[in-house]
Amino acid sequence: FAGCLSIESSHSEFPACFVVTNQAVHVLKALEFPSAIADVPMMQHFCSIPLAKLQQTVVGLFDQTVTLEGSDTRVTVISGSSDKTKLLVKAVSECYEESSEQEEKAKVVRQDEEILDRLTRTISITENREGKSAVEINNFTVVQGTNQEPCIIILTNKYLYICKEDHSYWPVVRHTLSESYKLSSINDWKRGESKSGLQFSTCSTKIQMQNTQGLDLKFRTEEQQDSFLGCLSQLVGDREQKVRVDRPWDEAEGRITTPAREIRTAKSHKPVSIEVLYSAPDVLDRLSACNDLRTLSVSEPLQQLAGLKGMALVRYFHDSVAQISTESEELKHVMWSAVIPHVDPKQEIVSCIMLSTKAVYFLSDKPVSKKVATLGVPAHLRTHKRTTSDYSGLKEAHSPKTSPHSSGIVEPGTPSPRKVVRCFHTQHITDLQQVSVGMFDQSFRLTGDSSENTFACITRDFDLTHNFIEQLMGVLSLYLPSASATPTPDIMSSGSESDIYKDYLKARKSVDLFEYTHPSGIKFIYPNEELVSDLTYLLVEKMPGSKPDYTEVTILMYVLAYQMQRSDDVFTLGKSEPRSVVITDMHIALCIEDHVSYPLPDFVISPPEHPHHEVLDIQTIENLKRVVVSDESPQDLTLVFHSEGDIVVDVAKEYFRADDKSPGVAGEENELCWILTMQSRKDRERVVSLLMKQWSEVHGKGLPLVKTS
Repeated sequence: FAGCLSIESSHSEFPACFVVTNQAVHVLKALEFPSAIADVPMMQHFCSIPLAKLQQTVVGLFDQTVTLEGSDTRVTVISGSSDKTKLLVKAVSECYEESSEQEEKAKVVRQDEEILDRLTRTISITENREGKSAVEINNFTVVQGTNQEPCIIILTNKYLYICKEDHSYWPVVRHTLSESYKLSSINDWKRGESKSGLQFSTCSTKIQMQNTQGLDLKFRTEEQQDSFLGCLSQLVGDREQKVRVDRPWDEAEGRITTPAREIRTAKSHKPVSIEVLYSAPDVLDRLSACNDLRTLSVSEPLQQLAGLKGMALVRYFHDSVAQISTESEELKHVMWSAVIPHVDPKQEIVSCIMLSTKAVYFLSDKPVSKKVATLGVPAHLRTHKRTTSDYSGLKEAHSPKTSPHSSGIVEPGTPSPRKVVRCFHTQHITDLQQVSVGMFDQSFRLTGDSSENTFACITRDFDLTHNFIEQLMGVLSLYLPSASATPTPDIMSSGSESDIYKDYLKARKSVDLFEYTHPSGIKFIYPNEELVSDLTYLLVEKMPGSKPDYTEVTILMYVLAYQMQRSDDVFTLGKSEPRSVVITDMHIALCIEDHVSYPLPDFVISPPEHPHHEVLDIQTIENLKRVVVSDESPQDLTLVFHSEGDIVVDVAKEYFRADDKSPGVAGEENELCWILTMQSRKDRERVVSLLMKQWSEVHGKGLPLVKTS
């Protein structure tokens, strides 16, 4: 059990369990909710490094880390313990030798002395000791920093240093000194409460210094904490040892600079300030990082909402979103995504989604379609202040025609023509019945007891989906009875970003169960092979010419994007429409997908109006003529095909297609263009890379790539 850094996340660690077998090293990611095993959290398979592909094992400075480098992936184990590092290296080496046909020994190397020399020289310059005796490093400890970023604490004879270790340029490891403190400035230090018995825990220590707010350290084990504090006590010398093992300190002590808003808990009814509720040092940073628009194009009010960070974001939630209640409510996660209501599968609303300990809130400046609004607000939500409040960037004075409530709630008044951000739906955790995850984790659906209480979130991003589901399961665990302990199958997977689609399919094929019931009673539904087979069958039916056996067709990539449509003016482009882009070994297809109607919810009494997948167009990769990308628009991608075969051309529409539903845009003679917009530059590069690989296998040369400025 240790911290883990991956290639995709070289600056942010996560707790993991490393399992060494006679064939591979498996990495299991620890989630924030309980499992059937006491004191061990639920695990999720992250990746595997087959021993046959293990290239080398690199032991870090002072045996605090070990990096396992495979042919296509790399993970860094942050043990924080020399003994744990040696045990892991020994186990990997022995299994490697047993599995090797030629009885080869595993390649174990240590970080170069040059790396330690560079670090020592940097410290020497800081201490103005250039040309004098070398600096002696008395203690070197890798602790948990803010934002899950590991940091190194270094003790010399006179200074305490905070150091960052950068693995981005592997195999070169760079160290940067971010902070330094004189030992003479240390007034005191206190041990915090440690969670003994847990496989993943932290031991807190607060170091109080002159003229600063102090330094909070999170050690990985009590042994690591004892070693550091013992060295610190010895270095302080004649000063009194001031380690006091008492109650945990108040994280907000001495840090409240503004009047605190009070929240009353249901149990004690004593006021609790927002500052105390969000006092953990990394909570506000994580919420701020989540409040990111990514590549979504939104209005100015939504941009201002996305600009809220830290305590401003938390205060907005409690002032303008959270429910009025005597029970405490805490904001757990923020995500920006397109949202599709079940009552109107064709409507896509760009929304800010806030997950709290009580509900999921959907905020946007775009109203839901009229047929949703005419249903009225459910009775149990009419007392919710957010059904009538709004937010248009910074708060403005309310119209005198309204009657402000004493708590700041505005009663319904004359609708304003300006765009305002409203909470257009609240989905209570207690009303949630099912969570359905879409193909390749590009979307998920929150299913309630009715059509009006069911929404699909189109994230178009594996990480966004994964993070939200993980936080949601953590919230659901708060609703567990004390005696609940249910075995949890390992049905979620994530792997190396470059192999995300292959890892996804492998994980799904290796598991027979695609429906998991959380101990809270909520069902989690995952795509199975039948869904992939159905989509493959539809693609084969639409393929031109002789049709292959659909069982021999492999879906290599599935990504959600937008297709730019032509307008009535043939010389301009109109609005963009959501599309599912599917790439097989020989073809690329555009599909319309109903994300919110499938799988069928329990409340449905008639078939959905639209099919799950509708293949609009499919082209062979062999007919791909060139790919056009733009440096100014990093998400735009144009695919130009040779238009061949017996196609009836309507010159009035200026395109070359046999199907009227999804017109292409005319290029040169006998050319068909797909103008696509991906979610991000990363998605565009992934699509282009795969197309170039498949195209080169067919033509034996490189696919023409045109860059425009």
